Amino acid sequence: VQKYHDILSNVFASFPSALKNSFDGQEILRRMNGAMFTKKGFKAPEIIAKDISGATVKLSNYKGKYVLLQFWASWCGPCLKEVPAIKKIRDTYSLDKLEVISLSIDSDSTAFSGAIAKHKMNWIHIFDQRREISRLYGNKPIPSVYLIDKDGVIVYNQWEDDLDVLTEVLSKSIK
Repeated sequence: VQKYHDILSNVFASFPSALKNSFDGQEILRRMNGAMFTKKGFKAPEIIAKDISGATVKLSNYKGKYVLLQFWASWCGPCLKEVPAIKKIRDTYSLDKLEVISLSIDSDSTAFSGAIAKHKMNWIHIFDQRREISRLYGNKPIPSVYLIDKDGVIVYNQWEDDLDVLTEVLSKSIK
């Protein structure tokens, strides 16, 4: 993976400054870095956003406990299929050890809110309609789940392991 990032970085470096500094150039760089630096073992990109209650959520404020990030949408069947597993995780571990944060890429806030209520998703929710946070995490297809450890390092990435591995990582890590 590092090899590909290095190749892409060299290609990006060859772009004219006007392109590199343009909106499109910066978007390419964000996606490239998001895809590279959201692997296990890397520090998780910082998130600063308002949740659905208006409170500011800052990932670095959760240092000292695990954070489960779930990227989803109300219209995504596979996303809704994994909600029971996430609910079970939320119910298994105390809030002082694990925080669950869901980031929806829905474009319809009513559908987003309705899905949260319908599925009784009792954790933090961020409406990432413009996909700003999603881009920080490589703008991968949904569902996409990450587990971040007490030090802010990604220890589980759904794109590298099955969801079953998440349960194993949690049970070994959180006592």
